[in-house]
Amino acid sequence: MTKFANNLIILLILLIAAVVNSAQVQIRMQKEAKISTTNITLGDIAWVNAADENVRKRLETMVVAYKTTNQAYITVTSFDIARCLSEAGINPLGVDIYGSLECVIAFQGPAVRVLPNKVECETPVDQDVYTVEDELNKLVAENTGLELDRLVIDWGGNKDELLLMKFDPVRYEIKPQRSVTLGNVRYMIIDNNPPMPDDVLPQHEKFYRGRPTTEYVNGLVKYISEYVVAKRDMKTGDILREDDLKLIPQLVSSAAQIGIGSIEMLTGKELTRNISAEQVLKPNMVKRLTLINKNDPVYVRYKTSRIKISLKGLAMSDGSENDTIPVKVEHRQLDSNRTISQVLYCRVIASGEVLVIDNTESSDDTQYANNTDDRRAR
Repeated sequence: MTKFANNLIILLILLIAAVVNSAQVQIRMQKEAKISTTNITLGDIAWVNAADENVRKRLETMVVAYKTTNQAYITVTSFDIARCLSEAGINPLGVDIYGSLECVIAFQGPAVRVLPNKVECETPVDQDVYTVEDELNKLVAENTGLELDRLVIDWGGNKDELLLMKFDPVRYEIKPQRSVTLGNVRYMIIDNNPPMPDDVLPQHEKFYRGRPTTEYVNGLVKYISEYVVAKRDMKTGDILREDDLKLIPQLVSSAAQIGIGSIEMLTGKELTRNISAEQVLKPNMVKRLTLINKNDPVYVRYKTSRIKISLKGLAMSDGSENDTIPVKVEHRQLDSNRTISQVLYCRVIASGEVLVIDNTESSDDTQYANNTDDRRAR
């Protein structure tokens, strides 16, 4: 009995430990803060709580902003915090960020600017100097077509001195050595006016003077992407609304990892499968909402600068909003009981409603105008 009780106590301790370890990290942001230090940390603008003491300390000391000139205030938002967490390798989905949506920071000294592409970095030597590294970063942004302030690039090798040199387009030539995409990149830097080596003898200087040198730098390019996730569990056939969705930042190193980054693109779409809360939405999970099905009766609207007509028709194919579909309509000829069938190409404007867009296939405007009341009566 004693052994059983001991085992039960041990089991309860393990269960409690598991619950504690799975607890979410909590970050409660302040509405405002006054800072006088050089480095602005998460602990300066938010209350941080975590089951793991080491995680809590790491988060509290995570640098989110640095001092610079020409500003006395900055605003750090909850999205900025989530982005920093993602860069630091912490999944934002496991962090509860609440309190104020943004923190306005007033500085009791030099002003600051937020560095969106760095979580922790050294204080810049001189923000006014455009360096070789700055040029490399710009070239990566141009080659990939991605926003520069969302790129996180780690340049490897022992070329720090070269990267920090002031960039002179006459002196330096920079050429990519492979296709530039997210992930690993490699550039060749040609220095057309390198300094003379210290150990060169005077009689040998003429062999080094004006001779270009070549260096290679490797980089790992990552991108701060935003992808849409569901706020709640949803079922097949549900229509996505703006309130059902939210954006989560993600640091990716491959173009294939970039998901749908626009809530607007998904709003109004229909789910093709069941999804759970916090699940990332992908293109194959949604389809455009079908407003008209084949063989549905529809109201056909026809508008010109002179007239507006509405008559009944039959849809000949399915259609979503702004789709062009063929619609069959029937009308009587003037001075005749003969009924004519006609196919009009129309744009879907609402459920059960279309607008004629191909005027060449419609009959004469005057004929329609003279028979509008008769068609509506039918």
